[in-house]
Amino acid sequence: MSRIVSAVNKMIQNSSRIRDIVAIDKEYFFVYDSSYQWSITFSNGDYLLFYYPEKLTFNTTLIGGLVNPRGQLEGLYSAFSPTLKYVLYSANEIGSQEAFQTFQDLYKLLEEKAVGLDAVLDKIIGKP
Repeated sequence: MSRIVSAVNKMIQNSSRIRDIVAIDKEYFFVYDSSYQWSITFSNGDYLLFYYPEKLTFNTTLIGGLVNPRGQLEGLYSAFSPTLKYVLYSANEIGSQEAFQTFQDLYKLLEEKAVGLDAVLDKIIGKP
């Protein structure tokens, strides 16, 4: 198993450490463990996970309309920083079913957390 798949599995297991989710055209930006900034999107049959070593700041009044229809965020990136640094992980490039499933699980988790569904489900099933 690749190290990134192991790390994503750990994030899923410790999902309470995922905070500050920002959804932009089906890409979910988030902070893990109060320090590490990530985003994940699904595009052209592939889950793409980005790690950002530098702090991201979003001007939410500018976000709408900056994302092109294919879900790529070059316009958004250049609007905030023309030299944005990131590392990209592609589930398809990793090439294992485990990578695809793990990235898919993280995407679904973030999708649910972004709208507060995780808290609703916790209340329904009686989890404190």
